Amino acid sequence: MNNQSSTFHINQLEADLKRLFGEPEVIIDMSDYETKKENEKQLAFKSRALAAYSLHILADARPSQAAQAVVDGYDDNGIDALLFQKKQNTLWLVQSKWIQNGKNTPKAAEMRTFKDGIFDLLNYSKRSERFNHKFEYKEQ
Repeated sequence: MNNQSSTFHINQLEADLKRLFGEPEVIIDMSDYETKKENEKQLAFKSRALAAYSLHILADARPSQAAQAVVDGYDDNGIDALLFQKKQNTLWLVQSKWIQNGKNTPKAAEMRTFKDGIFDLLNYSKRSERFNHKFEYKEQ
């Protein structure tokens, strides 16, 4: 993919993320970024919206449902979103990273954290302290 084509696709995806999860109001929890710089807020929003977008597309989740599935934040244990679909008996786990140029891949350490987070999630009753408060709402 050439650079111009890549930029087009990134811009198109950014517009979709904003339309689905950021307009007319942001529907993804960004409360932990209230005091951060604007560029940090934007990067975090895009990364979280990308996680929600993955669930919207792959799990056929409504945008509001996908947005509520986002657990990204401090102490997320590498898991940025999780969604359990009872009818399908399917648990979706997402690790996302917004990369503006679209050319990099996740770092090995990030993938290792995600793998460890999945292990901890499978042993949640013994390891719940390794997850942030957003996971508590998912226990029900």
